[in-house]
Amino acid sequence: MLAHAPTTYAVLNACRALRFAVQGIQCSKVEAGEWYLERHPGNPVVLSALAVQRASSAEPPDAEEAKDFVRDVTSQLVSL
Repeated sequence: MLAHAPTTYAVLNACRALRFAVQGIQCSKVEAGEWYLERHPGNPVVLSALAVQRASSAEPPDAEEAKDFVRDVTSQLVSL
């Protein structure tokens, strides 16, 4: 997910994939990030990605933190 996408998109698309896998619901990147935060309040990587997506911040998630987040979500997807 990170090889061809900005960190913001990679993080939020990981949230979308997880939501689809768990609930079978396709949604926007913002909706997916909000859904993730309902389950994991205060996650800084998702909060940062949402702020960029909503244009309230120009500071994207840290690249290494985004990679770790995507790897974690990928592991969750594999175990579902």
